[in-house]
Amino acid sequence: MYVHKQQVLLDVCSLDKHLSLLQQGCDITGGLYLKVPSLDGLLQYLLWVFLPEAWERKELVLPGRGRVDYRAACFCHRELLTIGYVCSVCLSVFCKFSPICTTCHTVFKIAGPLAIKPKKKKIKI
Repeated sequence: MYVHKQQVLLDVCSLDKHLSLLQQGCDITGGLYLKVPSLDGLLQYLLWVFLPEAWERKELVLPGRGRVDYRAACFCHRELLTIGYVCSVCLSVFCKFSPICTTCHTVFKIAGPLAIKPKKKKIKI
């Protein structure tokens, strides 16, 4: 990841819903992901967690990283998948097979069933 090679920390403060893709980015770059439980005390969270520099954070007791889910989200429903279909052109992930990629509009050639070759007859001598 380009951000990781540049040693840039990605910090995320989620106010409304869980953002799994950004949580993955925070985990990869060593940044912090925080889902604020309520807007009461938001300023305290921002000052306590996100204001200190990276070297100062090592001395503070910050919220734990928690468990990061690295499953891919399907492009159609945004739900996490264990097994899915991937477009070979744009690498979009889908939960159901489609002959046309809805992201890049690539048309996939679907091969029919494989033809069964007849067995060769043995010639008796």
